[in-house]
Amino acid sequence: MFKLALKINPNNAIALGAYALFLETVRGDMDQAQDMYQRAIDADPTNANNLGGYAVFLEHERGNMDQAQDMYQRAIDA
Repeated sequence: MFKLALKINPNNAIALGAYALFLETVRGDMDQAQDMYQRAIDADPTNANNLGGYAVFLEHERGNMDQAQDMYQRAIDA
């Protein structure tokens, strides 16, 4: 389903963010999830859901608190 949505519109920030969360939580593919979060944020840098989701990912999966704090702040500001 995600791949079809992204085939139709590869820059759909909502689909990219949802796919990132799926890859993270269901598939456990952290590298691909990180790529999708980054694509989602590139597609819409003001989407608070994607910014917040990526912040949680960075904090819990990557242990990168500095970058996570930046993403949390961007989500708040969005």
